[in-house]
Amino acid sequence: RPAERATPSMSPGADPGPTMTQVEAAELLGVSVRTIRRMVIDGRLERTPSPTGLERVSRASVLGIYRGERADSGAG
Repeated sequence: RPAERATPSMSPGADPGPTMTQVEAAELLGVSVRTIRRMVIDGRLERTPSPTGLERVSRASVLGIYRGERADSGAG
């Protein structure tokens, strides 16, 4: 399990919102952005397009994997 560390989206007092960037997700999970993209393609992370055209991922889906709550997050 990755060590808990503050990222810009996890700063105390900041409203993190329902999504995060692929870079933020990669940093939190301790994987590469390419792995995050594969996790989106595999359906393990929920993709959310932003108004600016950048792909973001659901914060809840990332935190679910971080906490080990998704049964399909690597079993099999």
